[in-house]
Amino acid sequence: MKYVAIIEPTNKGFSAYSPDIPGYIAKGVTEESAKDALKEAISYHIEKLREVGLDIPRSYCRAETIDIAT
Repeated sequence: MKYVAIIEPTNKGFSAYSPDIPGYIAKGVTEESAKDALKEAISYHIEKLREVGLDIPRSYCRAETIDIAT
């Protein structure tokens, strides 16, 4: 399954989260390490949901870049 990941710079590296999976924020020194940490956190979350028989969150978000006239 694919989820939108938002990766943002911080003072000490990067943070990443998915609006499809609220409450999970990952950090990393690099963009890639933040993204990898988020993948691991979401995978763990999904695994635990399956174990207790709950629904897996669907991916409903999408991201686009928009042009703003300046």
